[in-house]
Amino acid sequence: MERGHSVLLKKIRRWLQRILENRFFLTLLFSILIFLALASAFFWSETSHGQALDFWNSVWWGVVTFTTTGYGDVVPQSFAGRLAAVLMMFLGIIMAGYIAGVAASRIVEGNNRARRGLVDYSKLTDHIVVCGWKDHIKSILLDIVELSSEFQSENIVLISNVDPDKVEALREDSRLKNLKFVRGDYFSDTALRRANVGKAAKVIVLADVLESNSSTEVDSKTVMTVMSIKNISKDTYVCAELIDQKYQNNLKAVSCDEIFLIRDLSRKLLTNTSVIQGMSHIMYAIIDRKEGGVRLATPPIPLAWVGRPFLELKNHYWENQSKLVIGILENSGSSKKMKLDALREAQKTSDVSKLVQNLRKVKQMEPNYPVLLPDDNYLLNKHSRAIVLERI
Repeated sequence: MERGHSVLLKKIRRWLQRILENRFFLTLLFSILIFLALASAFFWSETSHGQALDFWNSVWWGVVTFTTTGYGDVVPQSFAGRLAAVLMMFLGIIMAGYIAGVAASRIVEGNNRARRGLVDYSKLTDHIVVCGWKDHIKSILLDIVELSSEFQSENIVLISNVDPDKVEALREDSRLKNLKFVRGDYFSDTALRRANVGKAAKVIVLADVLESNSSTEVDSKTVMTVMSIKNISKDTYVCAELIDQKYQNNLKAVSCDEIFLIRDLSRKLLTNTSVIQGMSHIMYAIIDRKEGGVRLATPPIPLAWVGRPFLELKNHYWENQSKLVIGILENSGSSKKMKLDALREAQKTSDVSKLVQNLRKVKQMEPNYPVLLPDDNYLLNKHSRAIVLERI
């Protein structure tokens, strides 16, 4: 019991100490004391000159005079009362200027901190975090805003060591005017927490060549970033850009949800274009919605459809929504939740050999695994999405 009282007293002492160190609070407290002193002086001087007043009427007079409203319902008759009125008016004018100055200072300071990337976004949720910088970062951010109805500029946080003036240049575009910025190393735990990656809907880690042109160093930072994010929250969806394919296994080991291999994708697209006529145009038509008039989408498959054949899903989308289902994206969503559900299902058998086989399958599960043009009898699983082509 005594220990509880001791802890409470320490908390009260710390609270009082913080208040006493606050200059604005002390000024406000001092002004309230002067206000009460002047209202009391007015009360005693006016009642002694025969004016019928109670103390609360004097407080009301003080409020009216302090705010320079002046209703005229209570008027000082004595010299002391008039002197108190003059002092009360000056106090009101001084405090109004002081409060306006403090408010303006706080606003300017907040804007400067935001411009320099010093603000913490601990209350932001369901946002997208972009880690790193590229010369064409503006195009990337604008594409995110244009392609998604969920993520507008106020829902995007950029983490980078770039000069704040470059971020201000991005904000000059009206579509990015509310872009949020955290200045710091995008692979550092501190910067990631300031951007609140733990509550983000998605994090994109760019292959940032701002401070180094070495692909090894760039990819190492990417791996470090993904490790830090997953350490903060294993459920956060992370898409990482890699230059060299040899680091892919490192990202898979820390459950990176999507890995974008720049060189490998470019090489494969180029070789396919040399063999398949029009391949590059086809890919651009699908990816660039402005040019193609169609888009790829991956809507989630409801639980009611789990266990039903692919043919039924394909016919449902085509007949009801005029969408062409070209495959299934398996193991989508939170890799942690997906594997926990798979483990529960795997352990439902009493056959030891089958149990071992099931656990091996769980271990080999690959997040966001596409199954294109499956057999019509292919059974739909949990944590799956339909891969559809739709008109826009």
